[in-house]
Amino acid sequence: MLTNKNIFITGASSGIGKQIAIDCSFNNASIFICARRNTELNNVLNMLNSSTRNSASQGDITNEADVDHIINNLPNLDGIVLNAGLISYRPISLINNKSIKDVFSINFDANVILIQKLLKLKK
Repeated sequence: MLTNKNIFITGASSGIGKQIAIDCSFNNASIFICARRNTELNNVLNMLNSSTRNSASQGDITNEADVDHIINNLPNLDGIVLNAGLISYRPISLINNKSIKDVFSINFDANVILIQKLLKLKK
């Protein structure tokens, strides 16, 4: 189904991102994963189909230097899963500008910049 396809997945160290990486891998895609938590990321890498080309890059997609390092090591891509994100559960009375900016920084801003950089490099 995904044979010879290169799939890039952010936020792949746990949860939905982890499972998408595993499922795509066992559908014969080559998987390129990134996340902030290196130990968990490497655990996921070890769960992927060993007969496909897979790699992991530790980094924070809100950090421009990390993003540049991650995408410079990617092949041309057939698909992207933008899974990195932040959920902030707090009462409305505790929400402030900083908490809103923190959520939007990773859930929206970082993804737009990431896609922009990938397109610029024609990945």
